[in-house]
Formats: sequence, structure tokens, C-alpha cells
Amino acid sequence: MTLIIKGKARVDDQLNETTILWRYLDTAKFLDLIHNQRLFFIRGDQLEDKFEGAFTTSIRQAIDKSYEINKISFTAREWNSRLREKVFLNCWHANINDNMAMWKIYGRSENSIAITTTVQKLRDTINAARIPYELAIKKSKIREPLAKSKIVNQSVFRFICV
Repeated sequence: MTLIIKGKARVDDQLNETTILWRYLDTAKFLDLIHNQRLFFIRGDQLEDKFEGAFTTSIRQAIDKSYEINKISFTAREWNSRLREKVFLNCWHANINDNMAMWKIYGRSENSIAITTTVQKLRDTINAARIPYELAIKKSKIREPLAKSKIVNQSVFRFICV
């Protein structure tokens, strides 16, 4: 069992403190980060990818089965929709080196930049801020069609605030 303490970021077991994280930003978002000294979190249901945060088939089937036999009062679709409204994300890429595929996806503008940090620095900064929410730095599970593409590898991480 994982102990959850609001304001203390949990770190995925697949990460170590020295893992290098990259974030690709356009100039406006970078200047906002510098000026306001805070990260921008997007609400899960506001992400462009409608499958972001989607349940796996087995989880979806288990929820729908529980709904059908009246053990719960919502379908998998309803639960996923509610969940996406309550989860806020800040996306990073874990890699030792820069990644051209990430530039193509997140650095679309000629005025984009990439910033780097480590898991430890990100965690320590967030913990020092004492944010009153459940926080986690977790590896994302990329859905199959995207995972097989050459655009993105399996090194995408999310900083999650619930």
C-alpha cells in the first residue's frame, strides 16, 4: 500500500532521482513559467487527445459489468469522463538526449524551447510548494496505435495533480 500525503509528490517506481526530464514549450508558455514561477496544469478533459486517460479494455469491461449488476451507479464512460474533469496534468519526456519527435509534436513553433530537470529536482520543488492536492510523477502508458508509431517512444511521463 502506498501512503498518500497531500502536497508530497509520489514518484513512479520506474523512475530514479537522476532521470532527466524534458519539457518542450513555446516561448509564451516559457515566459509564463519564468514570470509566474509555476507550472501550467491542463485539466484531463481539455487535452487534444480524446483517448488520453482512457481505461484499458479489461478495466472498462469490469466497470461496465459492475454497473450492469447494480454494484455501481455509473458506466465506465461516465466514470472516465468524471475522472478526466478532476485530474490535472503537466507532461514531460524522459530521455538523456534531446528528441526530434518531441520537437515535432510539442515544439511546433519556430520559437519553441526545451527545458530539462531531474525527477529529484521536480519532486523537491513541488514538495517545497506544499500544494494541497495528491501529486504523482508517473510513467504514462501509451495506447497501442501511438506506441507503435515512430513519433513517440515509451518515455512520456506525467506530473499529475488530483
